[in-house]
Amino acid sequence: MAGRRRAVRLLAGAAALAAAWPLAAAHAASPLQSEVGRAPGPVVVVGIPGVTWGSATPSVAPALTQVARAGATAQLSVRSVYRSTCPIDGWLTVSSARRSAASRKPPGSRTTEKGCPVSPQVSDGRVVGWARLKADAAASTYQARLGLLGDSLAAAGRCATAAGPGAGVALARGDGTIARYLPDPMALTGADVAACPLTVVDAGSVDTRGAGRPDEAAQVRAVDAVLSHVLSVLPPDATVLAASLANAAETPQLEALALAGPGIPVGGLTTSSTRQNDLVLLTDITPTVFALVGLPQSPQFVGTPVEPTGHGGPYERRRDALLAYAHKIEVYLRVTPRFFAALVPLQLLLYVSAGLALRRRPPTSPGRAPLLRFTGLAALVCGAVPIATFLANLFPWWRWPHADLALAALVLGIAVVVALVAQVARRPDGILGEAGVVAAVTAVGLALDIATGGRLQTASLMGYSPIVAGRLYGFGNVAFALFVTASLLSSVVVADLLLRRRHRRAAAVAVSAIGAATLLLDGLPRFGSDFGGMLAIAPAFGVLVLGVLGLRVTWLRLAGLVLGGAVVVAAVATLDWLRPPEQRTHLGRFVQQVLDGQLWPVVHRKIDANLSLLTSSSLGIVVPFALAFLVLVLLRPAPTRDLAPVLSRAMEQVPTLRFGLWAFTVAMVLGFLLNDSGIAIPAVGIVLAFPLIITISTRVLEHTWIPPQ
Repeated sequence: MAGRRRAVRLLAGAAALAAAWPLAAAHAASPLQSEVGRAPGPVVVVGIPGVTWGSATPSVAPALTQVARAGATAQLSVRSVYRSTCPIDGWLTVSSARRSAASRKPPGSRTTEKGCPVSPQVSDGRVVGWARLKADAAASTYQARLGLLGDSLAAAGRCATAAGPGAGVALARGDGTIARYLPDPMALTGADVAACPLTVVDAGSVDTRGAGRPDEAAQVRAVDAVLSHVLSVLPPDATVLAASLANAAETPQLEALALAGPGIPVGGLTTSSTRQNDLVLLTDITPTVFALVGLPQSPQFVGTPVEPTGHGGPYERRRDALLAYAHKIEVYLRVTPRFFAALVPLQLLLYVSAGLALRRRPPTSPGRAPLLRFTGLAALVCGAVPIATFLANLFPWWRWPHADLALAALVLGIAVVVALVAQVARRPDGILGEAGVVAAVTAVGLALDIATGGRLQTASLMGYSPIVAGRLYGFGNVAFALFVTASLLSSVVVADLLLRRRHRRAAAVAVSAIGAATLLLDGLPRFGSDFGGMLAIAPAFGVLVLGVLGLRVTWLRLAGLVLGGAVVVAAVATLDWLRPPEQRTHLGRFVQQVLDGQLWPVVHRKIDANLSLLTSSSLGIVVPFALAFLVLVLLRPAPTRDLAPVLSRAMEQVPTLRFGLWAFTVAMVLGFLLNDSGIAIPAVGIVLAFPLIITISTRVLEHTWIPPQ
């Protein structure tokens, strides 16, 4: 008894440490760099849509190179409403600080046109067609308020000069009027710049859509010539922000961003919106302008001001890194569809082959062993593929020759290594060892990554995309599904080890500790910042803890667990909301949206995304086939009538597995209902869980059919 009490106290301490570690790490983590402050002189924003660091070579774009050498640089993700962002979309986003776009459907038409809408002109101090642009914004689920920048400047008594039609759109007030407008950017003078604290210039754009256009280099030179003229009339204390606000082609890519002026250190740029060096979002441009001209940040913002890092070295070194990153994204965009196109049929092939191996009648000889062991190993490799997609980013595969093949070889090689390492955990009297190792590697790998900044998730095959830019920090929905699945399966293994030693309370404490760490890592703004994930994790681990304690899982208890999870999420989101607007994550911004009466548009957008994925996501195919495999193979009686189904036998040997599977089901159902990735969440959870269940099933049959050697 004394030993048992010591074990309980030890595990209680471990639980407290596991629960407190994310909080302590968040407190000790180094703060982000300081955001830009008010500029000492005039601020000039020059829009150069369609210019990338690849097209802006020093010989083709000497003016942009001059700004980049003197200041800070980054890649700019310009995703707005449509897959490819047009110049008018970029200017509207600057105006509203939210994703905005002009409709691709002409008035009275039901079809979407290819190419970009014609940018509106300015006549008599007013943007032509402003009413239709506002109607397009009002119809969008992003709730963009056009004229936010212009109205805020007017309310603060600050004048601003617009040069060129795009700049007119950016600085137009809510009624579409512009106080100071120059139709020709080349007519801009030093006196115009000095007259107001802010000048916005439309330097033209690069557009390679369609035939009959000048080549890209010629267009970049034309845009750069306007930027060169602007630089020539600036006073010494001016701050210039050159931003490529749109894509040049239908295929989106990262664009160029440079900031130079007094107090801006040479180096890179980051932002709280991405938490990544050298990556900024289009919706960060307007908050940056507000900061530079000394306006308070608006609750309407979804972005944050840029933050100079002072790192990266001279421009030539920074440009090389920017080009390498752009190449990484290019390869990622090309390989990701192929990866999922292969992942789904491989999962289905695994179900078919495992079904044949698990449903065969037992032979009279031990020759069954190689087949079962090979099936178990193949399933382990499949289960290790998800974490391998993240671990592959530990290597600079995008700088290697044949980067596509290098990435594929890395993912497969890492998966095989993890599966082989898991074989060390095979025990003659156990069935969870190998599966537990793969689950633990997945959970710990994702936990360490998110605790150190989530660098492995960006542009990983199952991570998030800088082009789509739906999320660029914390846990995305795919990573959440993997993390909670791996944490639950790891908890089952830990609980089973303790229960076999009759340490029921210690097992419950250990599972609670893992659950607390999972919840905090997934939900805290400093780490996962995952709103819907927390709502699913708390009830799921609650079900597992009840099972470990030998208590029934009733509907009333399940409702209490869901309510408790909601309280935790509300508390975390409220604490985030109490921070200044520029420091909030999307948790705090969601609270503000609720207070502003925008709850339904947010929910509506998520429901639309959820429903669309039911028919458009290839991952969704996995779900019905997995359920069929569960019913027809794992839960179907054995070929010999004297034995129960293989999964039932597994749960007899490891009773905790039953509650782990119920907890997994709760997490996946809630994840499906509460997140905008919809069916992709249970599909990704299945991609990890079912191969490991197959491995466990092969171990059960090895114990049942294979005579001792």
